[in-house]
Amino acid sequence: MLQTKSRNISMDIIRCTALLLVISVHFFLNSGFYDKPLAGGRMYLMTLMRSTFMICVPLFLLLSGYLMSGKKLNKRYYFGLGKTVGIYLLASIACLVYRTVFLHEPFTWGDSFYSLLNFSAAPYAWYIEMYLGLFLLIPFLNAAYHGLSSKKQKQVLLLTMVILTAAPAICNLYKKILPAWWTSLYPVAYYFIGCYLKEFRPKIKKSVGILLLAGIGELTRV
Repeated sequence: MLQTKSRNISMDIIRCTALLLVISVHFFLNSGFYDKPLAGGRMYLMTLMRSTFMICVPLFLLLSGYLMSGKKLNKRYYFGLGKTVGIYLLASIACLVYRTVFLHEPFTWGDSFYSLLNFSAAPYAWYIEMYLGLFLLIPFLNAAYHGLSSKKQKQVLLLTMVILTAAPAICNLYKKILPAWWTSLYPVAYYFIGCYLKEFRPKIKKSVGILLLAGIGELTRV
């Protein structure tokens, strides 16, 4: 009898949760929430919900680091890019057809082709644009991460990435006091955190974990 590799159900639960949170975040965008003044208990509750839902992208990035921290540079690795590109093209073509047939937006073949290249054919395709670059960097990020010789050095790496990407979002709320040029590097920061979680499996109390999840969404610039 053939032995099959056991599937980690927790990874699927995280993916499904992140997917539902993506839908929830986009609900706020299309519900008129951002046009309302932040006043009253209901709006504060909705703002808290929106901030919590924003952990969707960080969860996907953490999963990437957790699951791909062992990837190395070779020709076979780059074949994995085809699946992501294929899904993007199918989704983009479907969006173009819908916008042309049902919304009656004028498109030429040239416009359609260009929209596929600049990631404007499908709404929210910025994530694919970001992930393609991250995918290409992953073997080199892994080499840098595993090139550190000790747990302490890797903790310093994570601390450095958090300071560069997250600290400005916290400290610059009212006035810029920290340089914020590197905040857009947050996908790499989350990726390294995923690598660290995979290697050391730190035990985190549930209460602390909930607080961390509640906070990381606002540190993501999307």
